[in-house]
Amino acid sequence: MTTPEQTTQKELLDLLQQQLEQLIANYALDETEDLNDEEYDQIVRTMYFSQGTKNHWVVMTPYGQIRSLSKTTPKDLIIQIGNASLELVYSSLD
Repeated sequence: MTTPEQTTQKELLDLLQQQLEQLIANYALDETEDLNDEEYDQIVRTMYFSQGTKNHWVVMTPYGQIRSLSKTTPKDLIIQIGNASLELVYSSLD
């Protein structure tokens, strides 16, 4: 993966993260970590969400796909992440 591709993917992940922070109010996005996924030759971002004392992680691609998540991730958080990803795509089409 070239440096311009890495920059583009990080920018897409930043947009996605900003969208998630704006639209998901009942979970806190505490931390993120960018990882290089060699299998798919892309950068993915692990996002650590919390609600009270419960912590959950979700791995997202630059294109808004959920690559992996913790077994304890609540369904409502997964749905909110999916809806935020779709809203970002639809707003980009305008």
